Amino acid sequence: MRAFTLLELMAGLVIVATLVTLSVSGIRYGLAQARYSGCLSNLRTIGVGVENYVADHDGDLPDLAMGRSSKDADVPVLETVLLDYVGGDTQTFCCPADFKGLWHATGSSYFWNYLPTVMANGRRNHREVSMYFAPLQTDDPARIPLVVTKEAFHFGGTRGTVLYADGRAR
Repeated sequence: MRAFTLLELMAGLVIVATLVTLSVSGIRYGLAQARYSGCLSNLRTIGVGVENYVADHDGDLPDLAMGRSSKDADVPVLETVLLDYVGGDTQTFCCPADFKGLWHATGSSYFWNYLPTVMANGRRNHREVSMYFAPLQTDDPARIPLVVTKEAFHFGGTRGTVLYADGRAR
């Protein structure tokens, strides 16, 4: 019976360590991708909630503040006005990658972009059919962001997510 040499043991350990490193990296990426997908799912649900709100309010978008500084603030925001339209689940407003605790502090990981409802004269227009986004000079719903993450939560703080006025999330 032949024993392993020290060199063979070291080579085996290097191979095992390399495989463990690759596995951990793959698992970490997979978890990040799962959180990103969960966030996109939340945004799509919020988009359906906005569509249902618009249908119930004769084509008007909700008149919402961008966000609030704490859950105690009494202002109309995504997580209060649209809660019933997303099935009453407050978790819909929590990005799975929100490790800064913004959802716990404010009630939402997402901001409402109120700018599409601001007209050139500064007045607000909540009619979905006449939405115009002045910063991009467009009325193309595929280019108008309605809801965005408060921070670039995803993939090491390099990506955020956006719900566009056409219902698409990226």
